Amino acid sequence: MSDTAATWRGAVPLAITAGSSVFYVRAPAHSKAPFLSGRLRQDMTVADSDVWFDAEGTALRWQYPVGLLFDLHTARARARDELVPVPWAITAHFGSWPSDRLIPVDADGAGPNTPRSYFMSMIKEADFLRTGSTKKVMSLSLQDQTRLWDSLVANTPIVWLALNAAYPDGFLHIVVAQASDASQ
Repeated sequence: MSDTAATWRGAVPLAITAGSSVFYVRAPAHSKAPFLSGRLRQDMTVADSDVWFDAEGTALRWQYPVGLLFDLHTARARARDELVPVPWAITAHFGSWPSDRLIPVDADGAGPNTPRSYFMSMIKEADFLRTGSTKKVMSLSLQDQTRLWDSLVANTPIVWLALNAAYPDGFLHIVVAQASDASQ
């Protein structure tokens, strides 16, 4: 399997406890916590901005990929050669946003703390760290930015790869770079 295929096929099995219900989800490793709240919002009738997650009492940062969060939260067990429990048990919380531990998500979807705007900032940062410039990301048309984001949300690698091929040196490395940069 190529690195590209492995990147897109990577997933984290989750057991999300929400109230008295448990939802089992296979979350793409590159997805973000707000993507997980869709089914919860549907079943529990709450707004996305009201949902936040924790693992063993530690609030999960919504702006980091689920795979990175899993790796960070299970590193201690792996370092001791212990088995890592799968699915990963996380808890969904409704309301009482822990603003002392998490950046708030803009409820209206128009501010700087929306998942999409945060993602675009992260790829600019990753591009700058990699090349010393944000020129490549800044040259993306609004349509291509939207397609890039939508492909990540919908987990459609064909769209991402088509965009990736259209730009010198591609963008696929940015998802990987974003995850590795965030762990430092």
